[in-house]
Amino acid sequence: MTNDELLQVIEQAANDGVVDLDLSGNSLTELPPEIGQLTSLQSLVLSYNQLSALPTEIVQLTSLQSLVLSANPLSALPTEIVQLTSLQSLDLSVNELSALPPEIGQLTSLQSLVLSSNQLSVLPTEIGQLTSLQSLDLSYNQLSALPTEIGQLTSLQSLVLSSNQLRALPTEIGQLTKLKTLDLRGNDLPIPPEILGDSSLLFGEPSSPQTIFDYLAQLWGDEKQPLNEAKVLVMGQGKVGKTSLVNRLLFDTFNPHEQKTEGIDIKNWNIVVNDQTVQLNIWDFGGQEIMHATHQFFLIKRSLYLLVLDARLDEANNRLDYWLKIIQSFGGNSPIIIVGNQADEHPLDIDRRGLQQKYPNIHGFVETSCRDGTGIDTLKTILIKEIGKLDHVFDLLPKPWFIIKTRLEELKEQNTDYIPYHEYQALCQTEEICNMDTQSNLITLLHQLGIVLNFRGDERVQDTNVLNPEWVTNGVYRILNYNRLMTEFKGVLKRRLLNDILDRTIYPRDKHQFIINNDGKI
Repeated sequence: MTNDELLQVIEQAANDGVVDLDLSGNSLTELPPEIGQLTSLQSLVLSYNQLSALPTEIVQLTSLQSLVLSANPLSALPTEIVQLTSLQSLDLSVNELSALPPEIGQLTSLQSLVLSSNQLSVLPTEIGQLTSLQSLDLSYNQLSALPTEIGQLTSLQSLVLSSNQLRALPTEIGQLTKLKTLDLRGNDLPIPPEILGDSSLLFGEPSSPQTIFDYLAQLWGDEKQPLNEAKVLVMGQGKVGKTSLVNRLLFDTFNPHEQKTEGIDIKNWNIVVNDQTVQLNIWDFGGQEIMHATHQFFLIKRSLYLLVLDARLDEANNRLDYWLKIIQSFGGNSPIIIVGNQADEHPLDIDRRGLQQKYPNIHGFVETSCRDGTGIDTLKTILIKEIGKLDHVFDLLPKPWFIIKTRLEELKEQNTDYIPYHEYQALCQTEEICNMDTQSNLITLLHQLGIVLNFRGDERVQDTNVLNPEWVTNGVYRILNYNRLMTEFKGVLKRRLLNDILDRTIYPRDKHQFIINNDGKI
């Protein structure tokens, strides 16, 4: 739009007493002083232009209630805006703002303020003067802290702080009791993502504010304990030496006649990371192809993956791309260490650079020999380094959460394979964890750590907490390896066969549904 065309639009709007004017997407580099003639204007949209400043005459728009300046190259808040005291809605998203002036506090009529996708690193304390504010969006900035005055915004119903650099929250945030939306995902907060909501994509809904506040209240009020726990999954084709690798890592032993793993074998391993003891839950997956379909039950994010190859074989025979795609599908951006085993017989020959370009979450390659211990110390060093970089390994959790975790682990040690979800809820209530969302988030965290299995996304099986994951894999393994299933029944599993396949003392009839219907969703 040329300057003459813009002047004509403004003149016509002034003559007509226009209350809404949209000038977005016109590549405007400046507004003429005549904009001040639009004294009846209530809404002005100037998004997707090239405005770096506003004319002083804009302060004459005393009726203006909504101003949209998104997607412009504004590097500072024009001082003229703070004089528009009738403003109820202000959108300054996708600009280049690095700071807000204290005068922002003069906009006391504001109900909605959008500042997403800027370069803000701090907020002025005067932000607390915007007591009429109901919605505040500060996502995709560089905030590392919030002022305590944030607690004065007691009318807020939506507070979006996702994708910043927040490392802590002021306790005053708990005063925002009217919040219906609180999005804290994508920060450096010591809060498990299970509490905040899925932080991997930021497309879904965040957790409810009450869930977050309940957790924070426990964290601030109770004794705390560092999590210091993570899950490591060891995967690869059969007979590549996964179990031998685990035994060499954990016990420095080697058995040339090691039996193949049927299903999953789980071991605990304590290592020292950043001067802290961290318990790793090592899941050694059987490599038989018949069991590959069950892997999706257990592959999760927030884990470290060891993908073990036979160094004597090429990429195709190791089915390298297959395994990497499986991990990518279910493990998200979890780091992967590729281990070329039997390197004492042949060096690992794969396209390392090409693989890392295709799968950026490959964080290292190690050649090992479980027979003579070659490369094991190198693998330990890389593993410890990667565990130290995993998100939330060292989070401080409320003491009641650890008590529940310990009780479930004790039940497993007493050979309890599973408990109903309502029994888990009763345990939570004894530790005053009464909020149902918090109970759900805690069990999800324990699932992610490999302590229990609970598939909350599947209504058919969500009411069972599996304390012993091997109970599931052994049941599936028995079904898949039942000879009569192929020879007599052509691979068609009839429910009545489960009574013959599964030991009733271990797998009662009411748990058959769990074994055969679970599709691994959480």
